[in-house]
Amino acid sequence: MTKNSHLLMTEVWQQIGADWMLRLVDINRLRVDPPEVTLASSELDQLLGTYKSGEAVYIIHREGPRLLGGRSGDKDEELKAEVRDVWFIPGQSRYRKIFQRDAKGQIVGFINRDESSDVNWTKVSPH
Repeated sequence: MTKNSHLLMTEVWQQIGADWMLRLVDINRLRVDPPEVTLASSELDQLLGTYKSGEAVYIIHREGPRLLGGRSGDKDEELKAEVRDVWFIPGQSRYRKIFQRDAKGQIVGFINRDESSDVNWTKVSPH
């Protein structure tokens, strides 16, 4: 176990007569947001725009230095960079938005990844 592990350990004991018996041990890894990195404004601006997956629409915009995103009609959530093209929403550490670039380095979409599946989003318009 490393010093950065965030684990919750639960033990269940039962007293039988004068003896105590360990009946259950459960260890869960707590979800902790990764450290974030700060990117230049020009790098943030590359992500701005409207993305589609099927009929769903996701819009990314800026408020000052903050990058916000959300599905059309839903409340926006702040996005934080783990590395340049990998983003997360604080408090939702199981999920990542992995931005995809074409051969010229332009953003063409992102993959919304959770622990077991990917959903592809295509950029349909800039800012």
